[in-house]
Amino acid sequence: MNYSMIFYIIGWILDVEAALLVPSLAVSLIYHESCALAFFITIVLCLIPGVILVRKQPKNKVFYTREGSVTVALSWIVMSIMGSIPFLLSGSITNPVDALFETVSGFTTTGASILPAVEPLQHGILFWRSFTHWIGESREPGPLCHKAGPEGAVHRKDPLWTLSVPDGYGVCSPACGTDAGV
Repeated sequence: MNYSMIFYIIGWILDVEAALLVPSLAVSLIYHESCALAFFITIVLCLIPGVILVRKQPKNKVFYTREGSVTVALSWIVMSIMGSIPFLLSGSITNPVDALFETVSGFTTTGASILPAVEPLQHGILFWRSFTHWIGESREPGPLCHKAGPEGAVHRKDPLWTLSVPDGYGVCSPACGTDAGV
């Protein structure tokens, strides 16, 4: 198992999550809300291990399915835990399990919530809650590209993961032979 590569990728995941928290911090600062401190602390908590893990590039860049599975699982866990911290530090959600549920619900776009009403939330926290849903929808892959083989059979090529815009539409790479949207 290539642990150095796994930790390197988790470091980048933490750095990206820190960047994704910045708009919520900005909203909190614009509205002069106390939850700005919660976002600032969470950003720092993401950046410290993230920067440390990314500083040293792994020598062995071989990455097999086993490492990929571990990395994906750890990414979900790390992003969900770190994403729940602003709810806890701001006092919007006091139970850690509920805060984790709210974050996972956003990242997976299930729509479930433990909050009886979102109107009383501070603007920054409300933005973060909504933004987790946007992030969750953006992670969906673009289309898989297919190529017709002998006798009209369709053979799957390597999946091309493309960036999807938040409304779920993806664009297939020209490498697939099409540039049509889905």
